[in-house]
Amino acid sequence: MKSLKLAHNDGHTDVCYDSSGSFILTCGSDGKVCIWEGKDDTDTSSVNLGDKIFAIAFQGGRFFAATEENTIRIHTFPDGVSDGMVTRFTAPCRHFVVSDDGSMLVAGADDFKIKVISMEENECICLYSEHQAPILSVSIDPTKEFIASSSCDGTVKVWHVIDGTTEKTLNLLSKCSDPGQAKSLCRMCWSTDGEHPTMLVLTTLYLYMFQHPTILVLPYNVAISVHVLASSHTCTYHTI
Repeated sequence: MKSLKLAHNDGHTDVCYDSSGSFILTCGSDGKVCIWEGKDDTDTSSVNLGDKIFAIAFQGGRFFAATEENTIRIHTFPDGVSDGMVTRFTAPCRHFVVSDDGSMLVAGADDFKIKVISMEENECICLYSEHQAPILSVSIDPTKEFIASSSCDGTVKVWHVIDGTTEKTLNLLSKCSDPGQAKSLCRMCWSTDGEHPTMLVLTTLYLYMFQHPTILVLPYNVAISVHVLASSHTCTYHTI
């Protein structure tokens, strides 16, 4: 096993890839964005943004960073020059994602709010405020019809982008008052057809099935496809 690499000071760290998959970008509480040329890179370059960084993403040859000044800003890659602000919250943004085509950004913050930003129109097209505690994670489905969001209120909500109406509320997490106390960040992703959001809570994967009111529960160490589930794997169905 290769030794671990120290990238940032103690505290929350986030990571993403560039569009080509050649570079890894990491950020942390030290205010730095480190750029790694593959997992074996020993000569890392870095950009100092000055503020604690909570989340990072890459899209369209630029990277986006959410910092403790409660904003999400765009930066050029790899030199990190500021290239504009996307949005501002009244509290830190803990997580955000950009759609594959770069047309939409979804971000959630400690003020319980989630914003859907049209990157083409440079404005918020939907403000979701159905969670009752800070936001942990957000995820856009590939068709840009639904968004999944998790919160310190203990829920995962699946909701419509167009009007912010809630499709389903799932009680999957332990409740807490601060993201730093959360036992799981509940990171989420979608199947390529947008039919199945998948949620990771501690060591369990939850696969929500739109066509039937069920959740498929799988151990974390089971490799799954949202299209084909091998019959040899142990799984549990829960009606919801």
